[in-house]
Amino acid sequence: MKKLLYSIAVIFVLVSCEIALEDTTVVNNSSRTIEFSYPFYETGLFKLDPGAKAYTKSSQSKINIVNYDKRVGQSYSSRTITVYDLPQYKVHAQNKTSASRTMTADGWMDDLVISANSTNIGGLVYTENPTFTVKSDNFPLDVQWQFVDDIFYVVIRD
Repeated sequence: MKKLLYSIAVIFVLVSCEIALEDTTVVNNSSRTIEFSYPFYETGLFKLDPGAKAYTKSSQSKINIVNYDKRVGQSYSSRTITVYDLPQYKVHAQNKTSASRTMTADGWMDDLVISANSTNIGGLVYTENPTFTVKSDNFPLDVQWQFVDDIFYVVIRD
């Protein structure tokens, strides 16, 4: 009876180890080359070009994306981590002040420079819930925005 229990315990340990060491695949379906690391497993950064795959002998369900973390997302299903582009929304910013302004969105977009008394329609933001911020040395600025037909319309006033 002891041999039977011992054999079952050994088989259980071997099967458990085998399950934990199956490959996890990382697929980069985004348009960007990403750099990432595996949490709790391997050290160092890995680079993955668009369309490329990486494998690891670990039961990972998430990776730490170092660059573009607010430009790409990730999902996990059936031992595959898929990296994808986040939806992007246009930003039309109108600056009604007498000085050039720089608008940010907490890392969800590249800095957008809007000249004095003009409009910049070249911005892209990668979230539906941005916090638009405009820097001013002298006084607080009034920043208002509306989201209409997948476009953020932002107005900056003194």
